[in-house]
Amino acid sequence: MLHDNQNTGLARSNQPVIIPPSDGEMLRADGISCQFKVTSDISNNQLGVYQIILQPKTIGARLHFHKFTDEIFMVLKGTLTIQSSDTIYDAGEGTIIQVPRLTPHAFCNNSTTETKILLVFNPGQKREDFFRELFQAIRTKTLETPAFKDINSRYDTFSITININNKPN
Repeated sequence: MLHDNQNTGLARSNQPVIIPPSDGEMLRADGISCQFKVTSDISNNQLGVYQIILQPKTIGARLHFHKFTDEIFMVLKGTLTIQSSDTIYDAGEGTIIQVPRLTPHAFCNNSTTETKILLVFNPGQKREDFFRELFQAIRTKTLETPAFKDINSRYDTFSITININNKPN
């Protein structure tokens, strides 16, 4: 391993952190994988970088927004379908999507091939803990429970539901 955070969990402020492709904690559930690349600890909570792989016809996140966090999606392979409010985009390889805080958004892989993205959160806000709890909820089928709503709110994620008039609640 080439990164400098093995003993302390923190990078030296004047040294780069080099993370080889296979390094980083990996989470998997129901057609989604998330590998931690630059964690909040490494970046002093400035950002979090995660490699996400979505299998075909897999939802990454339903419509939601963040009060304090911006997101950047970088499509590395395949096509990412992203919804912002009521507009839907199909973003191909090489596309970068910047989603400012307070912007409703969702994403998925509607294609028939695997989609790989880098997802960047700014600031990081210990997003790794959110992903751990999210993947546990996916595995235990508890995404629709009050406990999961509490997890979302603790990590600056606020779901948006659409009523029958197709207007956000």
